[in-house]
Amino acid sequence: NRSVQSVKVVPTNYGVTPTFSGNVVTVPIPHWGKYELQINGSEESPLYLCANPPEEPAPTGQNVTVYGPGIHFPGRKTLPAGSTVWLQAGSVVHGSFVVPNADCTIRGRGILTNTLSSGQHFLETSGTRFRYEGILLNDSTPFNIRLPNASFGTIDNVKIFSHRNNSDGIDPTSAHDILITNCLLRNWDDAITLKSDPGGPNYNITVRGCFLATDFGWRSFGFGAEGGNESYNVLMENCDIMHAHSKHCFNTETPNNPLIRDWIIRNVRIENFHGYSLTGLDSASRAILLEGRIRNILFENVAFTGPQMPSGLHGDIDGVTF
Repeated sequence: NRSVQSVKVVPTNYGVTPTFSGNVVTVPIPHWGKYELQINGSEESPLYLCANPPEEPAPTGQNVTVYGPGIHFPGRKTLPAGSTVWLQAGSVVHGSFVVPNADCTIRGRGILTNTLSSGQHFLETSGTRFRYEGILLNDSTPFNIRLPNASFGTIDNVKIFSHRNNSDGIDPTSAHDILITNCLLRNWDDAITLKSDPGGPNYNITVRGCFLATDFGWRSFGFGAEGGNESYNVLMENCDIMHAHSKHCFNTETPNNPLIRDWIIRNVRIENFHGYSLTGLDSASRAILLEGRIRNILFENVAFTGPQMPSGLHGDIDGVTF
């Protein structure tokens, strides 16, 4: 019901130019992806356009659960090994899933919401060889996707919208060999944060082609205060960070003596960041026992559009390249 005075699609890197006549807005979408339509310059109340590839037919089989169009209340389910959960377009599933076993898939074009399961992560994943694809997660109370000790997993084309306190988007936690690609995250808290609190290192994590927008929290992307183990071989590339209100755009914290090394942030575009600093590499902040160390961090071809912002390096840090 707003009177339209101006329209804009971000990320501007996509090169999409909308038009309007009266209150009718036309958005030409050149290919599948995630687009944010801002009316009258509003970053608080945009319209998100999630153009998906065509949905494949749902499979059949003994270990397959299909949620068709409509509203479902499965509650919290633990998936056995080899399970497939399919949320078809038009489905709204009130529940959450625990994935401790191997070779599980959750995919489709439906919506997973958690409003009736307070305090439970949408997808609690400690298994291996998992795949989450295409679904939309809405209104989680704690973290949306938590990956404690998970391995060899792919999160592809997942859309996350959450506005509650502590509603992190995706948290690989003592995880390894994880690919997060083509995802959209609009979170109140951190978008993607690596942690190591269960024990064990965090390594071989790739974040590629994602659209991040954080409304509060500590960081859009980085390493969190929970943990004391090594994190290495981390790559973030070809991502867009939009109008984030997190304290930092990129941030690492290293309490309890971890070593963070060999991270690459490459081909990333930042627009209208509203936080405190673009880069906050900190080996001492909120240190509980011992200060950590940060080594060999590369920022390559990172573009920022907006008012001038500071960056900070604090603590035992060596080998940071811009």
